[in-house]
Amino acid sequence: RGRNALTGEAAELWQLGDVEISAAIRLLDLATGAEVGEAPGFRYRQSAGASLRLATSPADTLAHLIGPQSQRGRSDLELQHFNDFSMGRRLGLRVDLRYGIPLSQELERFHTPRTALFDPSGSRQRYLWSPAGYQSMDVVPRVLLTPELAFGFRYNFLMRGEEEYVFAGEAGAPSAPLGPAEGATDSRLHRLGGSLVYSTLEAARDGRTALPFEVRARYDAVIAGRGGVPRTSGFEAGVKFFLF
Repeated sequence: RGRNALTGEAAELWQLGDVEISAAIRLLDLATGAEVGEAPGFRYRQSAGASLRLATSPADTLAHLIGPQSQRGRSDLELQHFNDFSMGRRLGLRVDLRYGIPLSQELERFHTPRTALFDPSGSRQRYLWSPAGYQSMDVVPRVLLTPELAFGFRYNFLMRGEEEYVFAGEAGAPSAPLGPAEGATDSRLHRLGGSLVYSTLEAARDGRTALPFEVRARYDAVIAGRGGVPRTSGFEAGVKFFLF
């Protein structure tokens, strides 16, 4: 255990993150060169899915009202559309489209004027946060090093609409909406990076293994954007197990 340097509150070293429940269904599977003895040809697969994220982790409670908000402790529904192209045994392209529908929630934030870098007179106030939907596109050309191991480059475009805030006020007082200049943001960003994936999903479909799983590692960085988007980079790794 430790303590937050700003609030003095106790902070746990390990905490439960947000729980995510996902489901997907295959819509289309087209292939050429599928006869016995023929070389693999062109293949196109199309799938659709949905993912529900439940806010089971504690939300960040101390931050400035205006600025990039943490995604922790937020519930949302994400609709997904997957397109997978492959040519021969080695080359492939994946295009994923996502549309997020976040749910409103209350936040506690410092509220200071935009013109002030830091205003010691700013106080913590409660707001009803209504985040707008977001659209995301991932384009991932890849090379299969082995039937299970693939390396790819990744381009990501993310667009978020305006996020609106309503000041909750004191108990019994009427709510007061904030104007767009004080309580709304929108952003666009472009990311570029690379990924490494080891997957036994196809081997499980062909009956070559009884345990379908996928291990992913990805690094990417923001290369352009607007709307107060910081130039950040990040590394992400994860494991998925499939039941079908």
